[in-house]
Amino acid sequence: MASTTRNIFTLGEYNDDTLAGEGVPLPSVWTGDTRFIDGKAKLPFNMYFTGGNGYQPGYPSSLPERTSYADKINITTDTNSVVPSAQLPWNMGGDDGFNTPSTTISYYAGYQRSRVYKLTYATEAQSSSPTGTFANGPGGGNEFVYMAAVGNDTTGYFAGGIAGNDTSKIQKITFSEETFANLPATGNQPSQRNRQSTVGTPTRGYFVGGLQGSTAQSRATRMEYSTDTATSIPNNNHSYFSMGSTGNDIAGYFTGGTSGPHNGFTGGGNETNKLTYATETFQEIPSLASGPSTGLPSYWGAGQRRGVSGSGDKESGYFAGGLYPAPGTPGDMRSWVDKVDFATDTVSRRLTNIQNDRAVGRMGTGARKNGLATFDPPTPTPTDTTPQQEAKGGVPNFGYWGTGSYDNNVNKLNYATETVSNMGGLSKDTADAAVISSDTTWYQAGGYSHPSSPARWSGTDKIVYATDTKTTNFQNMPSARNTPSSNHYGSIDMTGFSYPAGGKGYFSGGRDGWYGGRSFTTKFTYSSETYDNMPSSNILNGFSKAYGRSSTTAGYRGGGQEPGVTSLLYKLTFSNETWSQIPNAKLTIDGSQPLSGASAGNINIALFAGSDTNGPGESSMTNKINYATETVSKGGDMTRAEGEFAASGNVTNAFLAGGDHSSYMKYTYATDTASESPANMTYTTKQNTAGSAQDDTNGMVSIPYVV
Repeated sequence: MASTTRNIFTLGEYNDDTLAGEGVPLPSVWTGDTRFIDGKAKLPFNMYFTGGNGYQPGYPSSLPERTSYADKINITTDTNSVVPSAQLPWNMGGDDGFNTPSTTISYYAGYQRSRVYKLTYATEAQSSSPTGTFANGPGGGNEFVYMAAVGNDTTGYFAGGIAGNDTSKIQKITFSEETFANLPATGNQPSQRNRQSTVGTPTRGYFVGGLQGSTAQSRATRMEYSTDTATSIPNNNHSYFSMGSTGNDIAGYFTGGTSGPHNGFTGGGNETNKLTYATETFQEIPSLASGPSTGLPSYWGAGQRRGVSGSGDKESGYFAGGLYPAPGTPGDMRSWVDKVDFATDTVSRRLTNIQNDRAVGRMGTGARKNGLATFDPPTPTPTDTTPQQEAKGGVPNFGYWGTGSYDNNVNKLNYATETVSNMGGLSKDTADAAVISSDTTWYQAGGYSHPSSPARWSGTDKIVYATDTKTTNFQNMPSARNTPSSNHYGSIDMTGFSYPAGGKGYFSGGRDGWYGGRSFTTKFTYSSETYDNMPSSNILNGFSKAYGRSSTTAGYRGGGQEPGVTSLLYKLTFSNETWSQIPNAKLTIDGSQPLSGASAGNINIALFAGSDTNGPGESSMTNKINYATETVSKGGDMTRAEGEFAASGNVTNAFLAGGDHSSYMKYTYATDTASESPANMTYTTKQNTAGSAQDDTNGMVSIPYVV
């Protein structure tokens, strides 16, 4: 029975609960996006990348050597936009600028300026600090170049650089007063350095690498904010300057950089080193190296780069732009943005872009950079107003496993007895096809087949559940999926899901081997068995090999690749057939990448299982999408790592098979546990399909609570 007094309490009851350890702590109480106890606001999820070198001698370019451009990337959507109001008041190159962010303002300077300037996040406006002038350097001036900066929410530290001569001094700015002061000798670096890279936490910052004279350095210095004390720590693994840097409150990451020449436009290193703060040791991370071995095509060269800009939050780091030499290209500046998952030390390459190809350098910033304290409302918890669910009668309790790579077979799995029977073949041995299902009929569409012609296929097969009757190639997908010519079919690696209550199914995304990812959404109406193009319902990113299932109100798809790889989650709202991204919802990975897995689910959750990538390989991990809260959590691991396989099931269990294995795994939703089923397919295949009438909410109905 539902509670009739939920959220109704007296202060005395709250105090009693708090003393008993059952009360809600005040820092967890929010009113909208504002924290009740102190008025702290939820931090914005935006990063900013400003300025940068756009011109390289010897190559044609319409950009100046130094630029003032401003780009914004939203962390929740990984999308870029241009911000004219945030453009720098003067042009700066990649090594010229340096900044340190607070949670409300980013403070920066560079290119022989004697004071700091400010980017205010709330207004996205630039301004100068009337009092924030640097102290004089050893040469008597205070117009610095090539400094490095780091800090927390209250103070910033600007180190080294050149003002007439090199310096080892560190200057401290108190943000509330906007005044600088040289630190005493205990706050100086042990050597003179410029063009250093920085990472930090709310309690300490690190200055790494740089130049001393014309010699690249591997030295590293810790700045303890509470005592304003600088201390040497063990060196980095490489002597580089102009490295890109990002990090969270656990570790910092340094990528690329070069050992010289300091004024050249040559490339740099392709290594990424990780500084673990607890041990203050550097470790090279091969999975984050830049180059063909970690996801970039070999035609982009060896992966050497410098002048990369970094920012991020506690979960992910971003490396934007940079000088990235590659054979046969008209210039070596890049606009690419790579995303690093801190939990797994894996990277999604070329996830998005900044405007224009340029080396932004140390001018990446944002309210969540350097592990700054985040103030986010807690995730809503389900209440007893959520309706109960129970099994719906009359829905077949079995599913069909369809064709795969070089295998034209269909198996029928009885979910109650976990036994398998072979039903023969379909039109052809299509791999990477997609399946949707109504109450009465199973449909498989698209895919490719070798060596038949055409290899890419847009036909549709169906099986009627009541009689196991097959009808092959009875309908072609719409012509839009054949664009730009008849040789191209965007019908491979689509993501299918159904809207049973609305009598429709949808095929989303997909790819063509020659053309790449597609953004199409194609609707199939069950009553008429006809397709419709949906030009106004294109997905927001043209990814293929994504996971997908649906609730009673929306279809959900996540992960996928081409271009790059994404861990984001999107939904198609059935009522208006429009796509949107779900904020803060990202698939979790365990060293692999979220693509080429299997999808199942019931009326409450979607289960996205496994993955398969050329680099990290297959995964046994699962992600659960809670439809009520639109949040992602880690499910139980499968009994084996698997990719390029299929899943389906009933209201209580998911069954998973394929991926060059014939044995079925069984996933129980109630306990989030996986086990080996006694069932085995009658053939061994991969890139296969599966589906049943109980997929996509169709096996359950909602039963309201009675109060």
